[in-house]
Amino acid sequence: MKLRRIVLLAFVACLFSNVSLAVTYDQVLAKIHEPQTDTVAVQKSSKQKVKAPEKDVKSLTRLLEEFTQDRDDPNPDYLWFDHRIGFAGLLNAEMQDKTKPNFMNPRSDKISVGQTKLNIAAKANDWVRGQIGLFYSTRADYYYPTASTNTNIDMEEAYLDVSNLKEYPFYFRAGKQFIPFGKYHRYPIIRTLPQQLSEAQAVAAQLGFVDNSGFYGALYIFNGVANNTNRNADDLNNYGAAIGYENLYHALGVNVGMGYLNNMADVGAIRNNLSVRYYTWRVNGLSAHVDMLSGPFDFAVRYVTALRGFSPVDFQYQDGRGMHNAKPSATSVAAGYRFQTMERDSKILVSYQRSRDAYNTNASVNALKLPETRMSAGYGINILKNTIVAFEYDRDHDYSGRNGGTGSYSNAATLRLTMLI
Repeated sequence: MKLRRIVLLAFVACLFSNVSLAVTYDQVLAKIHEPQTDTVAVQKSSKQKVKAPEKDVKSLTRLLEEFTQDRDDPNPDYLWFDHRIGFAGLLNAEMQDKTKPNFMNPRSDKISVGQTKLNIAAKANDWVRGQIGLFYSTRADYYYPTASTNTNIDMEEAYLDVSNLKEYPFYFRAGKQFIPFGKYHRYPIIRTLPQQLSEAQAVAAQLGFVDNSGFYGALYIFNGVANNTNRNADDLNNYGAAIGYENLYHALGVNVGMGYLNNMADVGAIRNNLSVRYYTWRVNGLSAHVDMLSGPFDFAVRYVTALRGFSPVDFQYQDGRGMHNAKPSATSVAAGYRFQTMERDSKILVSYQRSRDAYNTNASVNALKLPETRMSAGYGINILKNTIVAFEYDRDHDYSGRNGGTGSYSNAATLRLTMLI
C-alpha cells in the first residue's frame, strides 16, 4: 500500500510541475536515432513543426514515443487527404541458426519473416489522432498467446490520442496499446529477459504528461485477467503508474524511470504461461531503467521484478528447498558505440542479462522458462536509404538441473534485413 501511495504522490507532484526550458535536443537526436542492433534503426522525425521557440515539440514527441513504447514503431507521414491520413510500415526478414532451441530440441536453421508491421493513422484536428497497427510474423514467439504454426494477422494496436504538446504537456490515450511498464524496443531480434517480464498489451485508458523540464509520467487502467474465483468478472481490475526524468543537455545525458503494475498476470509472457488463463492471487510488479549517453557511447540498465511470490498454480520455482512460490525478476546491462562504416551510420552493442526464479516447473503447457543468463553482441548498419542490415549473436545458459532445467547452453546467430516503408 505504501508503494502505491509513493508512486501516486510522485506522479501528482510532477503532473503540476509544468516547467519550461528553452533548450533543444537536435544535436542529441542525431546521435540517439542511429542504428540499433536489437531494433529498427530509423530516425523518426516528428511531423509537427515547432512554432513556439520556448517549446521543443519535436523533442517532447520523441520522449512520448519512448515512454509509450513507440520508439521503433513506424511513424506515418500524413500525405493523403489534405494531410490527414498517413501510412508507414516495416518488414524484417531474418535468417537464424540455433544450436539447441529451448535447450532440448535439435539444431534449427530457418528463414522467417521476423515482423511485418503496417500502421494507418488519421488526424481529425490539431488535438485528436488515431492509429491502427496490423502485425504479422512467421515466428510464433512474437504472439501472445503464443501462436501455432498457422500465424495470422494481428490487430496489434488501435488507439486514439488526444494531445497538443505545442500547447500543453498532457496527453490522453485510449484503446489497444502497449502500456508503459518497463522500457524496451518493440521489435528486437530476440526479446531481452527484462522485456519478457514487462511487455504488456491492453485495451487501456492512459493519462500522462511529457514536459520540457524533463519529467514525464502516466497513470493507466484496463480490464485485466480475471481471478480464478470469479472467472466471469469483466471489470477494470488492473492499473499502473510510471514516472521518469530525462536530461540530455549535458555531456553525459541521462534518462531514469520506474513503473508499477498492480498485477503482473497481464504481462504477455506470464499471461500466456497461466495454466488455466486465470490468476490465483495478485502479484504486483516493479520496473526501473537507467540510460546514459555521452558522445558516441551509450549505456543502459533494465530491471523488472515481482514484488511477491506467485501462487504455485500460476508460477512455481524449484531449488534446494523444493517447490515454492516463484518471484521472477530479470536484469540487463548493455553498452553501445556508434560510428561510421564506409560513411554509413553503424552501431555495435553488447549486453549481459540475468533472470531469477524465472523457470516455471508447473504443468502449464506454455510454462515460462527463461534462460538463467544471456550474453549478446550485435552490429547494425544503415546500408541504404530505409534499409538496415543487422547481425546478433546470443549465448543462453539454462537453469541447472536442481532448478528443473538442463544446465546446458544454446547459441543463436541471426542476420536481419529491415526495409522501412
